[in-house]
Amino acid sequence: MNLQNKRLVVLPTFNMKKLLIAVLLALLPLTASARYHHPAPKPTPAPAPQPTPLLQPLQLGAFNLTVGTIQAAFDGWTDDATCFKNQTTFIYWENYGYSLDSIISGSQDANIRRFAGEICPNTILALFHEMNGNWDAWDGTVGSNTTAKVIAAYQHIHNIIGSKARYAWVVNNDSVPNVAGNQPSDYWPGASYVDVVGVDGFDWGGMTFSQAIAPAYGEVTGYGKPVWITSFGTTSSNQAAWLTNAIATAKSDGIGALIYFDANDGGSFKLNAAGVAAFRR
Repeated sequence: MNLQNKRLVVLPTFNMKKLLIAVLLALLPLTASARYHHPAPKPTPAPAPQPTPLLQPLQLGAFNLTVGTIQAAFDGWTDDATCFKNQTTFIYWENYGYSLDSIISGSQDANIRRFAGEICPNTILALFHEMNGNWDAWDGTVGSNTTAKVIAAYQHIHNIIGSKARYAWVVNNDSVPNVAGNQPSDYWPGASYVDVVGVDGFDWGGMTFSQAIAPAYGEVTGYGKPVWITSFGTTSSNQAAWLTNAIATAKSDGIGALIYFDANDGGSFKLNAAGVAAFRR
């Protein structure tokens, strides 16, 4: 073989360490690029709680007894806000010890904001309930109160809490005193401040459900809002039959909810076993 006619090819020295560094450097931009263009998926946020519909089908609830879809509670002015999970929470917020004037003036705003921050989803707030009854300190005929002050205080609280709750305007079945200027219509705060119109009425003996909620029920059906019976009870010895009639009447009249006062407060309203069974149907 004639080596003079052959070109000698000299291969470079193979350096494994330099090759490995070059490969790693080449991969770094790709890795960074992949992170930039393909971010980790964000966790799916939990769906916002949906308010319980305020219309049919008829909803049932009670104080002190978990029954149906509504659970109700009385909260004092400085109490923590009650919250019943997986149900509609209905709160009677009572301002005993704190005047309408103090609320209107703004001196109670800090407490109102605190309470607003504690309200759980799906809460309905009843402000100044049964304001047409003089057993309550916020009745428009008591002391220096007026119906205009009740309305102003109601609107003031509503404006602070806003959409964190829905609002029930609740009157007693009968006005006490039953005089001009102390009727349910005298306390109406305006349609934009009310989600539910409520009537409270009790059978103290020998009354039907319809009689127990009259005459206020007939007076408040024209406001264009869902009507609930927000506190009722019976002293009937046949509680089950009375409640069966009440539920049938409520359904036929298009009442949105019944909240039973399952307590003894001046009357034997406590639900017995037969009453509970009838109320749960």
